[in-house]
Amino acid sequence: MLKSLGARVALATALLPGLACTAEVGSGSGGPGGPNGIPDAPGVSGGGTSAVGPDGKPLGPPPPTVVRRLSRAEYNNTVRDLLNDATRPADSFLVDERKLGFDNIAEVQTASPVRAEQYMLASEKLVEQAVSSLVASLPCAATADAACAGQLIREFGQKAYRRPLSDVEVTRLLGVFQVGNDGGGFQRGIGLALRTMLISPSFLFRVELGEPVANTPGLLRPTSWEMASRLSYLILGTLPDAELFTAASQNALSSKEQVRAQAERLMGDARAKANITHLHSQWFDLASIDPVHIKKDAALFPKFSDELLFLARKETETFLNDLVWNSQEGAKALLTGSYSFVNAKLAAFYGVTGPSTENFERVALDPTRRSGILTQVGILARLAHAEQTSPTLRGKFVRERFLCTTIPPPPPTVNATLQPPQAASTTRARLAQHLVDPTCAGCHNLIDPIGLGFEHYDATGAWQEQEGGQAVDASGFVTGVTFDAPYDGTFNGVPALAVQLAESPEVQACITKQWFRFAYGREETPLDEAVLSQLQTGLEGSGGNLRELLLLLTQTDAFMYRGPQGETL
Repeated sequence: MLKSLGARVALATALLPGLACTAEVGSGSGGPGGPNGIPDAPGVSGGGTSAVGPDGKPLGPPPPTVVRRLSRAEYNNTVRDLLNDATRPADSFLVDERKLGFDNIAEVQTASPVRAEQYMLASEKLVEQAVSSLVASLPCAATADAACAGQLIREFGQKAYRRPLSDVEVTRLLGVFQVGNDGGGFQRGIGLALRTMLISPSFLFRVELGEPVANTPGLLRPTSWEMASRLSYLILGTLPDAELFTAASQNALSSKEQVRAQAERLMGDARAKANITHLHSQWFDLASIDPVHIKKDAALFPKFSDELLFLARKETETFLNDLVWNSQEGAKALLTGSYSFVNAKLAAFYGVTGPSTENFERVALDPTRRSGILTQVGILARLAHAEQTSPTLRGKFVRERFLCTTIPPPPPTVNATLQPPQAASTTRARLAQHLVDPTCAGCHNLIDPIGLGFEHYDATGAWQEQEGGQAVDASGFVTGVTFDAPYDGTFNGVPALAVQLAESPEVQACITKQWFRFAYGREETPLDEAVLSQLQTGLEGSGGNLRELLLLLTQTDAFMYRGPQGETL
């Protein structure tokens, strides 16, 4: 059973060539029947197009699609649904590499001996817990022979690999079974075969080889099995359910209509809400709204507590979920909604009449003070220091999360420490040096004038009328953004800023990009211009309906097609 550490490390090292599959994948000659299910000769393929012909088929070269490794969240979800195991083993894995804030961008996913070792150790524990019940559920268990083992391998393998196993793969896995069977009996043999599948790249990676499109030489599209995985991981963050597998077996996932019908069905699954919560958590870094990342000066802010942070994170998660699943104009309300979801303690912090219990309820907020996610306690507290606000952090948040602008870190020679608060001073006055220092001004002119508009919110997110004995000046401006009349980018206070941002085409484009990146596991390229335009037009045409945006992501050429094979790597 490969119990020794040396055996584990040897197997982990043997896995590394497969686990490092971040190469672009084309049609390949090996197919699913190649070693470990990895194509023998991967090449370049695509996922989006720049134009669509009159027959509805894409024109032009699509951007590359790379093999995607299951993220930690996807791994946990997959073994939960495959093995009925809710232990979340991937929580102890190496942290996923991130790009653009997301943990599923294939371009930066890497492998290492440590990660391979973690996969193997997890497979041991998972199989140890599941093998008895799996064997007991076999109608042929009483025979305990190779034919019975083959039946389980095919059925379990189809779920684990998200496609039917080839005869070659079944033969190899039966060989693994036989080794265990000879050394310890039927259950041990089954356990060894299951562990082999759980450390196979065909389980750990989403490999798409595609199939030719009729009358269009060189163009590929995902097979129905591959489309089932695309749909399921996009919407549910886990492997396909029984109905999707049935549709795949019937080749009933080849048209946009078939795909949309399945997408609409999947959106009614509770797991869809959890997956979109994961999207939001990464987009807005909600995991950092906790006492580990946020510390406040207790003498200055005695009403603030660790408990409040946990409540604030739940508030934002509830608000965001409501925008997707219950709102018809979620993209707009994301910034301008003058309401939130609070319990008694949060209501008291906001100073509003609300629920009298620990249950969260929707409450109306003062629209002159609170406007969407930008004025929620958890976001504001995270984007501040222990003893004072941070217009720089708050402005940077707006630029990066809503305008998709990458702000570089300060030069290593720059002292980024802000002066401590003084009795008769304001943050605006202390920050002025950033805007005149030539080593700082380039970036700070982009972010500080936005963040200074947040000065009505102290370091905990509570409303303040004065700072340093002076009336708060919450005026600000946004540069480099298109605004239609009567807006020009100047504002006073976050509610006024939020209205202008909600109407900006750049903000709508950025919201679309954020969903695109999470959904497709890659950064957009110039070749995606038509797809992004299609998504943005659809979002605007729906009035900002985010649920419709999720459906639209399943209808683009980037989702429905793969490009021609390029040079092999």
